Amino acid sequence: LELASQINDCNLDTTVVEFFPRLLPRQLDEECGTMLKDEIESRGIKVILSAATEEILGDGRVNSIKLKDGRKFDSDIVLIQAGIRPIIDLAKSANIKTDRGIIINEFLETSEKDIYAVGDCVQYKDQIWGIIPACMEQSKIVAASVLELKKVEYEGTTPKNTLKIVGLELTSIGTIDPKKEEGAGWEILKKSDKKDCCYQKIVLKDNKLKGA
Repeated sequence: LELASQINDCNLDTTVVEFFPRLLPRQLDEECGTMLKDEIESRGIKVILSAATEEILGDGRVNSIKLKDGRKFDSDIVLIQAGIRPIIDLAKSANIKTDRGIIINEFLETSEKDIYAVGDCVQYKDQIWGIIPACMEQSKIVAASVLELKKVEYEGTTPKNTLKIVGLELTSIGTIDPKKEEGAGWEILKKSDKKDCCYQKIVLKDNKLKGA
């Protein structure tokens, strides 16, 4: 989205094709995602949700893209942002346990004793973080273990993201959609002003702040 905003600033027709049914599904809830889409489109960027590219067409250079639903769009430039995918071939060849990523325990240790893994390639409690703060936190824990300073358990990293696009500032921290979480005790406090494109939300569980 940041890249799309910059391209749009160059007075180029810009279209965002999003695989998920809303923008930034890991960072924004449905209401905020809709507000963001409306604001982006009001700035001249076209947004297509729940869509996937099937084919990039052209003869020596791109001239259009075809979506899986059959729609085609003329294009001079195609930029792909696909996120991260753990590369686990080395771990597999070493018979280290893997799933979507390299499986680690609470001390960042793999299934092989004294072999550790950190960063975008690891999977802990069925989650892959793919963010710099997680890698930094994990590295400190592993360094302490390897140097025999102390044993520290990894409790997961609170996700936090800040974006600046089309003149908007977005910040998301922690749990933003508690409907997907197990258990009760969730409370949501929010303030929404679509006219000024302002959305504020605090997520509590058992009176403790869990996200915003």
